[in-house]
Amino acid sequence: MTHVKTLPDPNEITSVLRSLSPREREVLSMAAGGLTTVEIGERLSLPRARVNAYLKTALARLGGDLARSTGDRSSRGAGQSEVGRLRAEFGLSQERFARLVGASPRTVARWEAAGPRVVPEPAAADRLAFLADVRDLGTATFGADRFRRFVESRQPLLEGRRVIEVLEGEHRHEVLDLLHGIAAGGPA
Repeated sequence: MTHVKTLPDPNEITSVLRSLSPREREVLSMAAGGLTTVEIGERLSLPRARVNAYLKTALARLGGDLARSTGDRSSRGAGQSEVGRLRAEFGLSQERFARLVGASPRTVARWEAAGPRVVPEPAAADRLAFLADVRDLGTATFGADRFRRFVESRQPLLEGRRVIEVLEGEHRHEVLDLLHGIAAGGPA
C-alpha cells in the first residue's frame, strides 16, 4: 500500500528554507515561479542535471520530492492536481499510470483528488519526477499531441518495444536516453 504524508506546517517550511544553500533557494524560487528545469538552467548557466539535483535536495528537505510539476505552464488547468496533469499529458488511464508509478489506481485517484495538499511517498515521488522529466523533454521535442503518440509507439531503438512498456519496466531510463538522442538530432 502506498502511504501519503502531509506537508509540514509553514513555520517548519520557513526553518527548512533558511537551511538551504543560496543556490538551492534561488533554483527553488525560480521553480516555484513556474520556470522549467531547462529554463532555470539557461538563466543560471547550469546543466539540467545540476538544476534537478538542487531541486531534489531542496524539495526533499521540504518533505516532498514532487511539490511541483515541471511541465508546460499552458497545460495547467485550474483545480487539477499535478499528478492529474502529468497523467493527462501522458494520455493514460489511472490504471496504466498507477503501474508506471508503482501505486494502486485508487492511490492515484486519491492523489489527484487531494491536489497539492499531499505528497506521495519517496519511491513514488521519484517515479513521478522521472515521468515529469520524460514529459518535459518529450513535449519540448515533439509537442504535446505528438508526445502522447510517441508514448504509445514502437521504437526501433528500443528493440521494437512500445515506449509505455519500457516505462513500466526496469529499463525506463532507456526512454529518456532515446529522447535525449532525438532532441540532439538523432533518429526517431
